[in-house]
Amino acid sequence: MVYIRQAQNGDGRGIIKCFNEGLRSGTYKYTGSNMYHNRRDIVDIDAMFQKNKKGAFGFVAVDGNKIVGVCIFLAKDSGRTRHRGEVSWGVHPDYFKHKIGTRLLKAVLMEASKRGFIRVEAESAKNNIPSTKLAKKLGFKLEGIKKRGLLIDNGKYVDTLMFCKILT
Repeated sequence: MVYIRQAQNGDGRGIIKCFNEGLRSGTYKYTGSNMYHNRRDIVDIDAMFQKNKKGAFGFVAVDGNKIVGVCIFLAKDSGRTRHRGEVSWGVHPDYFKHKIGTRLLKAVLMEASKRGFIRVEAESAKNNIPSTKLAKKLGFKLEGIKKRGLLIDNGKYVDTLMFCKILT
């Protein structure tokens, strides 16, 4: 049984394992990073969840003791854009089509609203049909296209779609 909970200090290793498996399998070819994460990244992720900042939080999907999905929200703490944040998500390839992405993104959107955020942004490669469908399913609206917004491993550029959801 897969359950969703808020990410916490100590989840870094599981989040990295999930992401690296997506890279290994080739299913994460449209993510912003094509680099495998290492121990230093684990420390950084754990520190992000340990600080309990208003604009840095996430939720994980857990099956037994294995993290099989993650959705992270990041926002600035001050300035004119402090009312908005960016969300990103990923699901372990073995758990696609189990509605985990939907459950994770819903949890993050509810938490962002509770924390007083007004606007949530997401960017997805045009070719990333599952992420595009998920964003639209949860009420994100297409605001624009970044031509050649992402360089993928085969040396080709792909356009990225800019989505937004207004929470209030």
